[in-house]
Amino acid sequence: GYDTTISNAGVLDGSFVSYCVDLGQYLNINGIYNGDLYKADNAATILGNRYNDILKLFSSGYNADTNGSATKSAGFQIALWELVYENSGSYDVVNGGIRFSTSEAARLAATGFLEGAASFSGQSLNLQVLTSGSNQDVAFATPVPEPGAYALMLVSLATVGVMRRRRKAG
Repeated sequence: GYDTTISNAGVLDGSFVSYCVDLGQYLNINGIYNGDLYKADNAATILGNRYNDILKLFSSGYNADTNGSATKSAGFQIALWELVYENSGSYDVVNGGIRFSTSEAARLAATGFLEGAASFSGQSLNLQVLTSGSNQDVAFATPVPEPGAYALMLVSLATVGVMRRRRKAG
């Protein structure tokens, strides 16, 4: 995973871990990329019929299971590429249309992520993709705000409005 920071991009501002989507282009390790090279694209459109499987992968294994572990991060990347590129009909990182010959530990981690995605039925994250014509496209996930968070925000705004109105009246 790449530690990624975006600033002055509106809704995408912040830091997160992103993973490479395409194998046809590259990113330099520790590279700094101008935001003008990337655009936020619709993940469902970019990922096509693999979108739901990839959304389950991110929702079941992103962040908590990869944070701080190079082996798990590599396993997550392998699982993502398996979901994006496999054309044999089943997801298997050792056999099929795309195969990985990296460390056994990373392949085992990838298999665990794929199994977790296959059985996932919880709250999904918000999957996002940044695309570039000259650099590797990347995917990342952000939490979907809970309905309670919206209600709390509305109550807070209403309270501010009431306080403001009282201040003007006084």
